[in-house]
Amino acid sequence: MHDHYEIQHWQQLTAGTIKDLAAYRYEVFVQHLKWPLECDHRHRQELDEFDLTGDTRYILRRNRQQMLTGCARIMPADGPCVSRKLFTDLFLHHPLPTAPGSWELSRLAATRPGPSGGKSVFGGAMPLLSQVLSYAETQQIAALYAVTFSLLQKRWQQSGFDITQTGATKRCDDVDIVGFRMDVANSLSVATQLGELRARCA
Repeated sequence: MHDHYEIQHWQQLTAGTIKDLAAYRYEVFVQHLKWPLECDHRHRQELDEFDLTGDTRYILRRNRQQMLTGCARIMPADGPCVSRKLFTDLFLHHPLPTAPGSWELSRLAATRPGPSGGKSVFGGAMPLLSQVLSYAETQQIAALYAVTFSLLQKRWQQSGFDITQTGATKRCDDVDIVGFRMDVANSLSVATQLGELRARCA
């Protein structure tokens, strides 16, 4: 696929990259997934209060034409983050941490060409998740907390990722969502094995 990845602290992002990221997220989360996000509809850009602040970092994927085909955002889970502001009810069994060492994963999407010329929003999510986990390990991050679709969480769990659901499943905008905790070291080991398998089958 000739994709390449960029991992950057928000202060390293160029104005052009910020514009690309905001436009890509608008296309994926607002137009395709129909999330009711507060954003700049006029300029078709999606950023929120947790972007471009604090210790927020981004894992971005681009194709040969330098177009974004994937993104993920991570930030410390012991401070302000999406899950703590909007989804505390999804972490009742395993509350969000109050000490350093765990981070939140959010705004993850990885688009691939889909049937009939459309796009699959999570069709290339596994390699992107592998990049997130690999980077997290270099930063000595022990666990990632996130909220996602129940079906996607189950798919990752069935693939072998070390995931613990942190609360009850919740119905939101006609889909089931869950909170979860992902062990970085164990899940990276699984991601590495899956990547080697994909490489042998390519």
